[in-house]
Amino acid sequence: MHDLSDRTKSSLPQPLAPVHPKQKAGVRRKAETAFAESKIDGTFPSSHGLTAQRTSSGSSSSNGSNGSTAAKRLKVEEPSAALALISSLTSQPAPKTTTAVPGVITIRPAASISIRKVEPRPPSAPTPQRWRTAQQPVIRADAPPVAPADLHSKVPRDKRQRVLSLYYNQFKRIYAPILSQAPTLAHEHAFKQEAALHAKANQYTYSPLAFPILKNLEKRPVATSITDVGIDGEWAVQEEQPAARAVPPDMVDLCLSQDQLEQNGYPTAIPNGSTALSESIVCERCRKPFTPALIQTAETKKACSYHDSYARITKALDGQKSRVFPCCGNDLNSEGCMVGPHVYKLTSVEAHHRKIPFSYLPSPSPGAQLQPLVGCDCEMSYTTAGMELTRVTFIDSNGDCLLDELVRPSYPVIDLNSRWSGVTSLAEAKFDLKGVHQEMKKFMSRDTIIVGHGLENDLLALRLIHNKIIDTAVLFPVTAVQVTDSSRKHSLRYLADKLLGRRIQTEASGHDSKEDAVTALDLAFFYYEKKREGKIIMY
Repeated sequence: MHDLSDRTKSSLPQPLAPVHPKQKAGVRRKAETAFAESKIDGTFPSSHGLTAQRTSSGSSSSNGSNGSTAAKRLKVEEPSAALALISSLTSQPAPKTTTAVPGVITIRPAASISIRKVEPRPPSAPTPQRWRTAQQPVIRADAPPVAPADLHSKVPRDKRQRVLSLYYNQFKRIYAPILSQAPTLAHEHAFKQEAALHAKANQYTYSPLAFPILKNLEKRPVATSITDVGIDGEWAVQEEQPAARAVPPDMVDLCLSQDQLEQNGYPTAIPNGSTALSESIVCERCRKPFTPALIQTAETKKACSYHDSYARITKALDGQKSRVFPCCGNDLNSEGCMVGPHVYKLTSVEAHHRKIPFSYLPSPSPGAQLQPLVGCDCEMSYTTAGMELTRVTFIDSNGDCLLDELVRPSYPVIDLNSRWSGVTSLAEAKFDLKGVHQEMKKFMSRDTIIVGHGLENDLLALRLIHNKIIDTAVLFPVTAVQVTDSSRKHSLRYLADKLLGRRIQTEASGHDSKEDAVTALDLAFFYYEKKREGKIIMY
């Protein structure tokens, strides 16, 4: 084979020098950038490609150097130049496919990228945990109710079944006239009554709380209509509003004498302040002496160990009786089951006066529209100065509210005593003790009769000296046959149940001062009517 001349060799297409992958990527980026810029300017249609030309090793450079010494490079032409070059070579518009041209590499524009919005997959619902729950009661109108099984209940199921059956029998009697309209109503309310009892009781308090509810159901009359229904605590007697109750002039004869006021611990005069304060401070809960502190620390907040209820007499299986605390079931010698700060209350009038001074109500002014008689009840909480007023309620002779407000104490609060006072927060308190006195002067004077139950503690909290007091705890004394301690008095709850057939103070959240004030007022009028009839009341 003859050797080709140099001229012939130079006229043949030269093989392309290998291009590094990184160099290809750079060329593509530059081409795409140029294409995007020309598209924005409107000078290059998006349907044409970009042309990149690489100068062969045999071509001359612009400065006259020969191909052997020129560096091999890849040159990206302008879009218009690339289009002209492709058209001159093919005499056709730029093809959609790549055409092999010696020394020229044609690069097609990157295809448009279709971006599809992918909606996130909604999270799958969590697999419910299979907790063991109490069995739901099954209601059948043709069968007595059956207490549901509850493995978490501390009250035996047989005891709950007995109570449920007793409640059902009473509801069946009460709803007898309307069972044709609501066949399962007795079942439903029996279950609801027992569930409400079970929710607020434990194994020690279940039976003592169940018995008063049963007594109330036994006293309840049959329903008169489909609206005359409800469990104990929700049902109310449907009766007409009583007429305005006038205050008899001789009602003042029921007021305590001066000796009775002093014997029962009422403040009768403002102390002169000369008596030294020698009263020892003993915790009201654990009965241990301590020194009150104005600022409570983490240590003082847990200094007291006590029981949150009074001891009650229970009967064991062997027939022996013992006194235990319902809160935990332990005996009288056991350590307290609750922990909190030490609290106390002052007993002497002088000690109260040193902390917060006493005052009188003003004398009646001519023409003033004042109340001749009011009912009163106060709720107190523990502060660093003993027990202070935190709620006060005054009602007129008809039971309508004259004043019912929360009260800001004068000293820092240690314990709101919510179990008994029913006060859980003082955030909405509008008055302090001075503001309460100003409100009282709008409807009261020194001639106004104040009715209440055990009002000595209420007047001490009010820092009020007043001598026209009707105390229902003194009107209905404990007889000597019942107890030898003459200082013992009947509770308001006991008198309301025995004399008025009314059940009060049933809520676990504490006492309601308005309810107590209305009950004391009704007891006073009850006593007045019986006395006028010549009947002797001994309870």
